[in-house]
Amino acid sequence: MKNLIRSIIERAPSVANFLRNVRDAQIRNRPFKETPWGFKLSGSDLMANGTFEPEQTELVRKLLNDSNLFINIGANMGYYCCHALSMGCPVIAFEPFSLNVHYLMRNIRENGWAKQAEIFPLAVGPKTGIVNIWGSGTGASLIKGWDSISENYVTQVPVMSLDRLLGHKINGRRTLIVVDIEGAEFMMLQGAKSILRNDP
Repeated sequence: MKNLIRSIIERAPSVANFLRNVRDAQIRNRPFKETPWGFKLSGSDLMANGTFEPEQTELVRKLLNDSNLFINIGANMGYYCCHALSMGCPVIAFEPFSLNVHYLMRNIRENGWAKQAEIFPLAVGPKTGIVNIWGSGTGASLIKGWDSISENYVTQVPVMSLDRLLGHKINGRRTLIVVDIEGAEFMMLQGAKSILRNDP
């Protein structure tokens, strides 16, 4: 029934966009919850209670022990950024979707880490420009049709290459880069040739 209602609403893009905006306005200020790792998180109960990507979380935390900088491309609400910051590792985060950026900044600031994080509210790709992004939340993608997202559920976001954004800034630093951009990873790598030549 839910899928039927959604497919009917998607046939009227202006109605669908209005309903999405109403939903986003209602969920903008969800309360903070204490996580099992000792930091506070708002925006996702799965992330806050420790059931979101448990294997990936364990791997990222293990790799952070040997890193002195964390870069998160597709940072979403800041889940992995908060893990890094809680372990004393500074963060550079990229996230183009406005509601996610809202939660990303909220979560970092609430925990007192605002001075240890650089946040770029844009997408990372092969070159500078403006691109379409489909969907929202953890499933938003620069790839049209990704995960069957309606082609009507689209907004525009700025995009820049990782090489232009970071240049030689991370050269010589043991950097953990986590990328989760729903199918657009190859596009991001095309704009990261200098970064990939960094040592280490």
